[in-house]
Amino acid sequence: MNFATLCKGVKPHCSKFSNRESYVAELFIAAGEKLQYSESYHRNLYSGDKPFTVGLKSPYRGRNNLASLTMFYLSSIDDSRVATALVDFGIPEKDLPNKKAFAVALAKQTKALIDSDDEIVEDIIGLEYQKAKQAPEGASHTEIVPRKLYAGDDIYVDFRPERIYKVGSRDDVQHTWILHNSGKIPWTNRRLVYRRGPKDRPEANPADIPIPDTLPNNFVHLSTVFNGRGFDGITRCIWDMVDEDGENCFPNQDTLFCITLDVKYRR
Repeated sequence: MNFATLCKGVKPHCSKFSNRESYVAELFIAAGEKLQYSESYHRNLYSGDKPFTVGLKSPYRGRNNLASLTMFYLSSIDDSRVATALVDFGIPEKDLPNKKAFAVALAKQTKALIDSDDEIVEDIIGLEYQKAKQAPEGASHTEIVPRKLYAGDDIYVDFRPERIYKVGSRDDVQHTWILHNSGKIPWTNRRLVYRRGPKDRPEANPADIPIPDTLPNNFVHLSTVFNGRGFDGITRCIWDMVDEDGENCFPNQDTLFCITLDVKYRR
């Protein structure tokens, strides 16, 4: 199993991704951070024309990213395509396909590729799928909380121009999200809210952004301006989409709207 084979086995079953580049980009974000290369490089990684080198893997090693990778596969693969995806990976299943177990197996295969110095590693998806199916309910590696508050809701987030900003401690930086309503229900009376922790120094203006009512298959642009407020350090600025009652529409997905500020004095 190599990286390209894994990508080609999964992406055709994910209707939320319109192209190979966006699939690879979101996979690396789930692994820990945005891959700082061009779209053509993403495309060549997917096709296998570019190798998955040790240098490329290094930033993703040693990270506690199994849960985020599992969530990536769980939220990306269409429910109706799980059985077909299992067949494509050569995994026999007499019972109903277990999407959660499949997501865990794919996440572990991804980590195996990241942690190995070799480009080709043992194919463990089938074995890990069976192990995850048999794991006790609530086992930590399969503990996946609901990803949507509303049935039929879904989203794809595009970040402009970046997801990680390297800025000076006194600089302002404007960020724009493009939120695609890729689900089956309209968004009404929703807001994007900065979940600023007690130790988070960066400010956002605005920090509570109304979201225009958005029908399925439509999108909306939202912008804010971050200020480093004269400190050094790295901060993950987490945002939530909330409904009119203040409930998180996509719970336990801290990376969904997250912006990282890498602030240095006089950068």
